[in-house]
Amino acid sequence: MVPFVLLAAAILSAADSSAADPSAAVTALVERSEAARRAGRLDDAIRVLGGGERLAGSPGDRLRVRLQRSRCVYYRGSLAGASHDAVIAELKQIAGEAGTVGSDSLLADAKDQLGLAIYARDFRATDQAEARAIFEQALSARRAAGDRRAVSESLFHVALTWENKKDPTPDEKARSRALHQEALKVAEAGGFDVEAAYAVRHLAGHQQDAGDLDGALAGFERSLALREKAGYTIYLAPSLLAVGDVWKDKGDTAKARAYFERARAEADRIGAARFRQMADEALASLPPSPPRRP
Repeated sequence: MVPFVLLAAAILSAADSSAADPSAAVTALVERSEAARRAGRLDDAIRVLGGGERLAGSPGDRLRVRLQRSRCVYYRGSLAGASHDAVIAELKQIAGEAGTVGSDSLLADAKDQLGLAIYARDFRATDQAEARAIFEQALSARRAAGDRRAVSESLFHVALTWENKKDPTPDEKARSRALHQEALKVAEAGGFDVEAAYAVRHLAGHQQDAGDLDGALAGFERSLALREKAGYTIYLAPSLLAVGDVWKDKGDTAKARAYFERARAEADRIGAARFRQMADEALASLPPSPPRRP
C-alpha cells in the first residue's frame, strides 16, 4: 500500500499546480492512479484520485477523473470476481457526457472501457454483439486520431468479442486470431509492451488450442516477459498460470507446479481473489507431489 503521506503529497502537488494549469494537475493525478493500477494497487489507484474532480477546471477534465476512477473500480472488481453492473451504469453515464464536451479521444476512451466491462459481464455467455459494437466505435475514433497505442488496444478488444463469444465458430476464431495479429503488429511498431503482451498471450492461446505446445509456451513466456518489463504486475498471475498450464499439457508436472505456485503467491501479493482461486484450482488439478526422500 502507498503510505498516506505519499498519497497526500501527490494530491497537494497536484493542487499546487492546478492554479497555473488545472488540466496538467488532472493529468498528473490520472497518471499516478494509472501507475498504481498497473501495479495491481487498486485501492491506492482510486484513493490517489480523491479531490481530483474539484481540481479540474473543465467538464472534460472532471470526466477524465471519473473515467479513471471507473477504470480502477472495474479492475478491482475483476480481480475480486465481482459483478460489473454498477460500473457499467457509471461508464454509460460517462460516455454519454463525454459526447457533449467536444473531446473525441475522451469519448473513445470511455467507450472502450465501457465495452470492456460489458464484454466481461457477457464473457462466453452471449454473442458479444453489444460490446463489439462499442469497441468498433472506439476503434474508428482512435484510428481517425492516429493514436496507435489505443488502436492496438481496441483491435485486441474487438478480437476478444469473437474469441470469447458463446460457441464461436472456426471462422470466428480465425477472425479473432487475425485481429490479434493486427493488434500485435501495431503494438510492436510503436513499442507498446503492455498491448503487445495481451496480443501475444492470446495468440499463444490459439496455438495451445491447436496443439502447438512449443509455440504456445514460447508465446506465453514472451507475454510474461513483456509484462514484467513494463511493470504490468496487475496481470502477472494469469501469465504465470498460462505458462504452467502448457507445462502441464507437456507432462512436466514439476514445472507446472512451480508456475502455479508463483501465480498463487502473486495473486496473494496483490489481493486478487479470482486469480488465487484459479491458482488453487490449477494446483488441485495436478497429481500429488512425490514424497521427499529422507
